[in-house]
Amino acid sequence: MKKNSNTPKDAAAVSCPDKAQYKHQPTKLELVLAYLIKHRSMTPGDAMAHCGCWRLAAVIHTLKKAGISITTQQEPHEGGFHARYYLNDSGAAERHQQRLAERSDKGRRAAA
Repeated sequence: MKKNSNTPKDAAAVSCPDKAQYKHQPTKLELVLAYLIKHRSMTPGDAMAHCGCWRLAAVIHTLKKAGISITTQQEPHEGGFHARYYLNDSGAAERHQQRLAERSDKGRRAAA
């Protein structure tokens, strides 16, 4: 393959702006975690409406792997069931939220 400046990899590197000029946008994981801490439970409908998150189960899985205790309960509705996730230990969730904030702050300082 010929190397030139028109390759997609090189073009992306040239056209992408410096990330340091942007403020941190909260990730879906951060939004879901904050919602759970405040409200203690969440459904996929809540996630779509308040966090713009279409794959709540994937975010919950990530939080569980991080050590956050979350219980899943199936709730019936017309036409089927949906999950409601309950936060069991807000202390662990708040500590994890703090670690996420520190990590994003560290990334912003490194980019500046």
